Amino acid sequence: MSAGDGDVSRLQPLINRHPLGTVTEREGGVVRLEFERDYLHDVHEVWRLVTDSAHTVQWWAETRGEAREGASFDLRWLNGRPDPLPWWEGRVLTARQDEMFAITNSEHGRLEFDLAAANDGGSRLRFTDEVVLAPLEVATIMAGWHLHLEHLHDALDGHPVRWDTWWDEWYPLWERLNARYESRLLAG
Repeated sequence: MSAGDGDVSRLQPLINRHPLGTVTEREGGVVRLEFERDYLHDVHEVWRLVTDSAHTVQWWAETRGEAREGASFDLRWLNGRPDPLPWWEGRVLTARQDEMFAITNSEHGRLEFDLAAANDGGSRLRFTDEVVLAPLEVATIMAGWHLHLEHLHDALDGHPVRWDTWWDEWYPLWERLNARYESRLLAG
């Protein structure tokens, strides 16, 4: 599902499609951002979109490296404006096929994708990001991850994000998600 064509009324169902993530403060300015998503696709298909460079670009970022413990796994976000953002270096910490993929990343700390099969043949993804953030950055990063996981949902359904139109199609949704996360964080 695409936000598309500047019609912001189409954004509301996307805002409510999945629950908001949670934030836990840790020592040293580290925050743990957590999201849980259920997908109607099996864990192998989700694994492929999370770890395979040919598929990560459909929802997340351009990647270089391989999904093997100890290997490099660098990321480059494609929704930069006007050009993609720089490469952020990373390394694979854990790569257990169809179960767990954890990496470090120079910009986003420790990222973990924990997969489990669901009873309906689909899968459950628990995504966490442990990263040092200033308090004013938390809502921004939460909204970003929330939206990337929406893109994963769509990519699994055969609708990869179009990065060349991302700002027109998706930035309005990011703004609304950011406002919801800011409001929730301010409410305590």
